Amino acid sequence: MNKKAFTFIELILVIILSLGIYAIYFANFNLYSEKQKSEITLLNLKESLLEKYKFENTLKLKCIENGAKCYVILDDDISEKRIINGLFKNKPDVYNYGKDMNKIEFENFDIYEVSFEYSIDKYNMADELVVVSDKIVYLFTRITQKPLLYESLIQLRELRENKMEEVRDAF
Repeated sequence: MNKKAFTFIELILVIILSLGIYAIYFANFNLYSEKQKSEITLLNLKESLLEKYKFENTLKLKCIENGAKCYVILDDDISEKRIINGLFKNKPDVYNYGKDMNKIEFENFDIYEVSFEYSIDKYNMADELVVVSDKIVYLFTRITQKPLLYESLIQLRELRENKMEEVRDAF
């Protein structure tokens, strides 16, 4: 018998193999995407903390060891299960976002020197901070989910002064 077409069993095998390959590919792609999404960075810090942790009054993030190890403190409850590693590569410079933009020196945490501290209250209002890390300037404001990025502190100060001047001129 001359066979020029696929049999039903051969077609089923091809479909099963194709579905298996697609399932493996998309499962790995989805896991990679979920891992990327769940990784906490400075760019998604507030958003990720609010999404991942539930609290009643305050959520605090205290980073020690030059920012390599950060504790998530929920309503003054500290747990070894809530640690974020590798948020910073080097100790960040942190300034308050005020008129003078003074550098912040944090209080020690037990015996450790705190290099970064970030708080969110029950209304989801966060600290207003300027963080310089790896030559990038991050401006964390009270109401924005993601920080604003600047090339330098000088650029941020100039933009802030221009906005203040616009407000003064409006009145």
